[in-house]
Amino acid sequence: MTNTHSRFVSESCVNFRDVGGYLTQDERMITPGLLYRSDSLHRLSREDAGTLSSVYGVKRAIDLRSLNEQRTCPLRSVTNFLDVISLPIIDQTMQAPMTRPNVQSMAEGYIIMLNESGGHIVQAIQSILEMESPVVVFCTAGKDRTGVLVAVILSLLDVGIDQVIADYELSQEVMPSIRRSITQETPDRVKAWADLPIDVLGADGTSIRDLLSFCDTEFGGVESYAIQNGLSKEDILKLHRWLVK
Repeated sequence: MTNTHSRFVSESCVNFRDVGGYLTQDERMITPGLLYRSDSLHRLSREDAGTLSSVYGVKRAIDLRSLNEQRTCPLRSVTNFLDVISLPIIDQTMQAPMTRPNVQSMAEGYIIMLNESGGHIVQAIQSILEMESPVVVFCTAGKDRTGVLVAVILSLLDVGIDQVIADYELSQEVMPSIRRSITQETPDRVKAWADLPIDVLGADGTSIRDLLSFCDTEFGGVESYAIQNGLSKEDILKLHRWLVK
């Protein structure tokens, strides 16, 4: 049994999906309906935000966007229904990884996120563990910062790399819609995209494969990386107990 990739039916939030359903290496399953990932929730109507809470049971949203993005596109309807935790993977003190002169690929940008935002990645996992109800993690497109965090979580849960990559690549089908939304909301980004690595606007699984390979080489694996950044072994056991059945 594998992930059914169930999506939240909303024209305004197109990359919302369940992270559950994937199989671990020992043939157990990530429990559906507990952890979701998404593009930015600021696009949700009040009705959709209410559905997220009442139908999906989501009570907490973890916002991985930069503080500048949060100010430019603030959450409105969502805060009436969900507890929102701000944990920017790229904060206002950093130059965004993809815009740095020597970054030539998406994987290199992800490696920068891994190295420079380890504390917030771990805090996001701990924030998920605080809840006894479903949680959604999101960024602007729901692909990059969210993709790195979810790849770390699935790897900690012993989901095989091919399934981790497959989950990441599901963002590809909605990227055209997300690009249109971002262009309308922040047209200045269109000019910036011209100077970015060619794979930035897609979801090629090679980026996640290279990221996890780097993690193995530099840290001895995802678990070792997470522990070095403040996640405890008890946290990891709790993550397994809550999300694996």
